[in-house]
Amino acid sequence: DGWAWGAAAVQAGDVEDIGRLGAESARLHAALAGYGASCATAADLHGWREAAAAQLEAAIASVPAEVGAELRELRPRIVAELAALETPAAPVALQRLHGDFHIGQVLRAAGGRLVVVDLEGEPTKPVEERSRPGPALRDVAAMLRSFDHLGRYVARDVDPACDVQGWIARAREAYLSAYGPVDEGLLRALEVEKETYEFTYAAAFLPEWM
Repeated sequence: DGWAWGAAAVQAGDVEDIGRLGAESARLHAALAGYGASCATAADLHGWREAAAAQLEAAIASVPAEVGAELRELRPRIVAELAALETPAAPVALQRLHGDFHIGQVLRAAGGRLVVVDLEGEPTKPVEERSRPGPALRDVAAMLRSFDHLGRYVARDVDPACDVQGWIARAREAYLSAYGPVDEGLLRALEVEKETYEFTYAAAFLPEWM
């Protein structure tokens, strides 16, 4: 699985498979768009921003006190980042998504073929929300965050001496170059949104990662 082959890639400083994953992600999204797509409305965009702000407050409320204090200090900066959810550079297509896209969902099969699994969506969310169409960049943001998490895992538990920061930067570049053009402002906002969710997930399931 991706945490195994990905950790080996971090240690080797190799991003070749990450680049191939970017191309596979674009192919996956093109296939999912075949089930139908529509254009996000102004109400959709406003709803994303409001939901992200509410998620930030939920994160602050769910984490230990000292972490909550740090997030409260960062709240103005985070809220400013989330504002881009409402101001994309171009119309945003809504389509079916993977919904829980991270490096652990990518198996490397015989011959190096990459296989994406587990398309049931984020398991902590209601089925209705999981199946709701959204921007493909939401999956991209989640995958990029997982590169960061993978690197931190390697630095903490596997090989503290390896160049994790350098690998994360190269992995992001390789993935996005292969995926294709993106709205960088919207992608950044979706990454911030995803990371606020990760705090609530850690508080509930992985406190050691807080």
